[in-house]
Amino acid sequence: MTKKSVAKQEPRRSIAGHVVHHAKHWFIPHAGNNHQPHALRPRALRFYAYLILAAKISSVVFLFAAYPNQAEYSAYTASTILSLSNQSRQEKKIGTLTFNPKLAEAATRKAKDMLARNYFAHTTPDGKRFWTWIDNTGYNYSVAGENLAIDFTSPESAHAALMASPSHRENILNTRYKEVGIAVVTGEMDGVETTVLVEMFGTQVAQKTQVAKVTTVKPKPKPTTPALPTTKPTVKPTTTKPEVRAEQVTPPKGNVIQQSSDSVTVTPNATVDVWAEFKNAGTETWKADSLRLVTTPSSRTSTLADSSWVNATTVGTLSTDVPANDVARFEWKLKAQATEGTLTEAFALVDASGTVVAGTSLHLAVNIATPTTVAQTQSDPTQKDIQAAEPTRNEPAPTVISNPAGADFFSRMLNFFNDFYLAAFFFLGIALLLNIGIKLRIQHPHVIGQTMAVIAIAATAILLKGHFLEKIGQTIRVL
Repeated sequence: MTKKSVAKQEPRRSIAGHVVHHAKHWFIPHAGNNHQPHALRPRALRFYAYLILAAKISSVVFLFAAYPNQAEYSAYTASTILSLSNQSRQEKKIGTLTFNPKLAEAATRKAKDMLARNYFAHTTPDGKRFWTWIDNTGYNYSVAGENLAIDFTSPESAHAALMASPSHRENILNTRYKEVGIAVVTGEMDGVETTVLVEMFGTQVAQKTQVAKVTTVKPKPKPTTPALPTTKPTVKPTTTKPEVRAEQVTPPKGNVIQQSSDSVTVTPNATVDVWAEFKNAGTETWKADSLRLVTTPSSRTSTLADSSWVNATTVGTLSTDVPANDVARFEWKLKAQATEGTLTEAFALVDASGTVVAGTSLHLAVNIATPTTVAQTQSDPTQKDIQAAEPTRNEPAPTVISNPAGADFFSRMLNFFNDFYLAAFFFLGIALLLNIGIKLRIQHPHVIGQTMAVIAIAATAILLKGHFLEKIGQTIRVL
């Protein structure tokens, strides 16, 4: 009999077995791959290097094709943000905002001042409020507001970040604003390249135009009379009465610049602090004690009067002189009733005669609720305290918004390439450490050298910023 030789068959591997087998050949140095993992062989390393270089070059080319320079980027971004803001207002059935060049000029000056003096705030380091920039352009307004954003790369991401913040969203959707000026400026802040957005909202004071009626009267023909003998007329002495003119006093005018909030929530029998700022919009100085802040209409007795008030109808009296175009600030307390409910209080400045100063009326809704109800209606108290255009000196910290909803393709592309370079860097670094650490006695210097070269290419792609937008972080701050 002859013996038949039967070849020994290896057992069939499962899917998991195949994965482990290939992973060992790709990443673990052993005799089967000649102690050269496939992931670090010259052919694979060339592929990594070409892929990283292609990604970097294509991203930079795309950026320069979209935004050749900073001026075009700023103009396009400002125009797009205006369109996005009006689109958001139309979705809420609100009238659109009209671009105003004076507000845009004020916004541009404010943005450049922030970059030049290295601050990001509604109030400058020396105490200048945001409306000062508006006043300097000659824009005569009845109400004004400001939104700020920094560290954004596209108009869509900037607008999405503002809409994600309740106070900034309120400014964009505020029905009291009719016009807007938008500025986008690039530069350095804290030694880092950045983009700054300033939105200034306003509504101009309505001006009444008086038209004088002119009637042309046809002169009547003079009657002809016969000539009379010339006689010297007798001149009677005349007595001239002095002209008496009544002194004309210009009534004061003002604007409500800002108030702490349009509505507040307070528990029964508790007090709440509120404030409002009024601009002297006239030409005469408001003298101390000449104006009072009272409830309206007609000094109505308030059910929310606090013991700190002068009386139940008068909050307080102007304590200092306020020159034209300057601002007076009133701070007062409201005392809640014992019963729950929602009340609306109205206040205004009045002069010594009790006449309301034009443009100084304001309304405040007061919601009196138990602590349980307050917890339900105010789930995020820190956000409630952040006012997009609050001009107080102790401003809140900027709100940080990472990857806002609605970020566009452009922002996602930048994030993708940044993540790709980082992934390549760490992938090669970990693979090289495994190659060196597992078999310390058996090393291939050319593998280590070539891998380090590709790691250096990945690091260069991360650190080298060919376009100014690559230097800007992806975490947007709004204020």
